[in-house]
Amino acid sequence: MAEQQHALFLLHPGNLQYLKKQIPRPAFPESGKYSLIAFGIIFFTSLIIFLVIAVPPWKRQLDLKRSGVDTVGYVSGIGFEERDVEWMNVRYTFEANGQTYEDEQRVDLDDTPALVEVDENLPIRYVRGNPEVSEISGFDYNASFRTGATIGGVIWLSIWLIALIFHIERYDQNSQLASKGTTVKGVVVECVGNKPERDSGIFQAVQIFFSGWFWVMRRREQSQFTVYLRYKFTSPESGKEIVKREKRVRNELTPRSLPAPGTPVAILYRSDKHFKVL
Repeated sequence: MAEQQHALFLLHPGNLQYLKKQIPRPAFPESGKYSLIAFGIIFFTSLIIFLVIAVPPWKRQLDLKRSGVDTVGYVSGIGFEERDVEWMNVRYTFEANGQTYEDEQRVDLDDTPALVEVDENLPIRYVRGNPEVSEISGFDYNASFRTGATIGGVIWLSIWLIALIFHIERYDQNSQLASKGTTVKGVVVECVGNKPERDSGIFQAVQIFFSGWFWVMRRREQSQFTVYLRYKFTSPESGKEIVKREKRVRNELTPRSLPAPGTPVAILYRSDKHFKVL
């Protein structure tokens, strides 16, 4: 009895055009150039915003530390911007280079009495050559926020930089696979698919209460039909049988339309460690 013939199964349907030589590059959606551009835009936009926000205050502190001049002034005004806050706006005046300068600084509410007590001996530090840049010595209210925000910004940039480097590497690997790889035949060992069950109404309400974004992403994930394909092929390089498992979201498929074991698949092969099912 002749074996049943199966149609070729493509985990990435867009690769049918590649196999017909209608397009020069296989379709690998998870590492396409548009995804790479999006990662690059997010990283470099975040970097620019970080530099615009972080550099000026750190440069100001560096200038005050390296070329600061110590003098004395006096408190010319204290006020709240709004009630029930933990800081006050302290306005101070001092003289430098024969001119009078006035500036304002946030000061912790607990430190305000100490500033009032110094009267006309308020310690001031200003930048030599630019007295308009000054501060009340010893009362840097923004120090902890500046440091914390900088650390948070660096962590955020590091995450996106690592993701960008990973994506560039994967894009490069797939480019090499497309330019130097060859197509070999394989067969399906097992192919299953599932769609996660919906959360209960109470659990969804909790998700919405704590994070609407998480609820949206969770609903999106639960609406997707994920195909898990295990396939095998004989390596043209070593002659070994290689078995690999890959997954892909295929919402147009159903459990009944999944390929049976023995269904042929096409693999783009470069080496025993570098290959991908089409």
